[in-house]
Amino acid sequence: MVRVNLYRPVHVQTLASQKHRALLRSRKLLQEMAPAIESDIRDLLRDFGLKVRIISAGRFEARVRDLIKALPDLGEVFSVLLAGRCKLREAFSQLHRKVLGIVRKNAVCMRLMTTPGFDPGASRGHSGQPPREAEVVLKKHQCPWSCVC
Repeated sequence: MVRVNLYRPVHVQTLASQKHRALLRSRKLLQEMAPAIESDIRDLLRDFGLKVRIISAGRFEARVRDLIKALPDLGEVFSVLLAGRCKLREAFSQLHRKVLGIVRKNAVCMRLMTTPGFDPGASRGHSGQPPREAEVVLKKHQCPWSCVC
């Protein structure tokens, strides 16, 4: 089989690597869902002529509750949505703490975190381990090629 070129070597990731990837992907999924839920809540309120406007994530729930006081029938609907948003944020923080715990144990990740533009998830992905789903998070003052501009 080797002589006729039917054999191809494959890279098998370790169990620890697969666990890290699952943790990072689930964290990223929750991170992407939080703004989507907030956007849907804003859209539903806009249908009734209510605007949340730009507000911090910590004050979002209080602002929505203030807006729906005028419409008590919607209180049940929006309280369920706000509870789901709260649980989502709690689950994200729990996974984020796990990622930070893993990163703090790895010297390469700690060094990469000192580089501008890297967050803990990205440093785990670029630590010489097999490729991860984590991406480099660029800041406004940093060019996309990680050079000093």
